[in-house]
Amino acid sequence: MGRSKSLKLFLAGAEADGLRTVEIANMTIHATFFPRSLLKEFEQCPEAERPGVYILLGPEINCAYIGEGDPVKPRLQSHNRSDDKSFWTETIVFTSKDNNLTKTHIQYIESALCKKVEKANNVKLKNTNKPTYPNISISEKSDIEYFIENIELILDSFRYDLLKSRIVKIEPSILGKVVYEGKNKGALAKMTNVEGKYVIIAGSIVVKTVQNSCSQLIKQTRESLLKQGVIIECEDEKNYKFVFNYAFSSPSGAATIVVGGAANGRTFWKFEGKTLQEIEGND
Repeated sequence: MGRSKSLKLFLAGAEADGLRTVEIANMTIHATFFPRSLLKEFEQCPEAERPGVYILLGPEINCAYIGEGDPVKPRLQSHNRSDDKSFWTETIVFTSKDNNLTKTHIQYIESALCKKVEKANNVKLKNTNKPTYPNISISEKSDIEYFIENIELILDSFRYDLLKSRIVKIEPSILGKVVYEGKNKGALAKMTNVEGKYVIIAGSIVVKTVQNSCSQLIKQTRESLLKQGVIIECEDEKNYKFVFNYAFSSPSGAATIVVGGAANGRTFWKFEGKTLQEIEGND
């Protein structure tokens, strides 16, 4: 186990999904989260006048754009006026509390995050031009790589799984514990909770035909899983099956893929006759 870290969350308003900031104790990294509608409020923050890297997210974190600015404020203002950023609903900005990030540093961070997002393949990256690594010294690289590690920590802590693959390994000992089942028509899927992630287990069967009311987001997610080879057509060509263990941030997200439409994961998944809601509670 690594050394523990203390994260400090500050809500700038009364709403939990409004403008909020995150810091890690004894470190320089500063993260600001806010919906696009609160861009004007962010512009009044000192972080808006600093060099930094930002992530623009689409609905349900299904697509993302990564950029940098020195400072970030004019870049975000430009994106807000641009028609090609119509997908953007949520913003995450990373800056330094001691203002020691240079233009070269933020270009390096931008490039590294783009490569990590592409490798993880969890969202569609909207960048048309892929940034390249600038030349930096070995000592600078070490410092910036550590800054990037803390970006990953903050994103992971708030369930923004942009940078890590959702294909996971499950230790055999886990499968001896609570493994939920979800049934729908010809589908039979198995799912377990691994460190707060809801993982559909390889071999699970999901319906092939989506519901008439199926949202575009669910359709796109299923299509992405097919393209990645995470799910493939069964031999009888009637359904799909998971080839890998695949993590979802919520039980409902996992259930929607199984049933091909909207689903309440807390009642869909069951273990020994009890629903996930009865076992884990309502949180």
